Amino acid sequence: MEIGNIKKNKILLFYSPLDLGLNIKSFSHVYDRTQPLGLTYISAVLEKAGYEVLIIDSRFEPPSVNKLLKKVIDFKPQVVGLSVYSPHFYISRLLAQRMKLSGNYTIMIGGPHISALPEETMQEGCFDYGIIGE
Repeated sequence: MEIGNIKKNKILLFYSPLDLGLNIKSFSHVYDRTQPLGLTYISAVLEKAGYEVLIIDSRFEPPSVNKLLKKVIDFKPQVVGLSVYSPHFYISRLLAQRMKLSGNYTIMIGGPHISALPEETMQEGCFDYGIIGE
């Protein structure tokens, strides 16, 4: 099984933090304590198909941008999938831009933000694919 032209390799699924200590005016006071079930379901399907999958849920202990990038670089994924709610978008965009500069990753964005604002989101230029809807 292949996802487009992506061969069975490593896929990183990423749930962004609201704040990375960048002092950005954000929704950092909103704290979501739910498990990223969508990413877990996607991971299970991918693993069953033979992919190696890592999920990073950085909401509970948000590391620095550099620590997150180090995790990405150390795992060496071919694909990075970001699950993004609108309050997370600024940080997700920043991380995607930094990932593009640090390696050759295919970056996908999914979740409510791209579903609500698909054209605006893809105009950012740091996402290769946008997954809309469920």
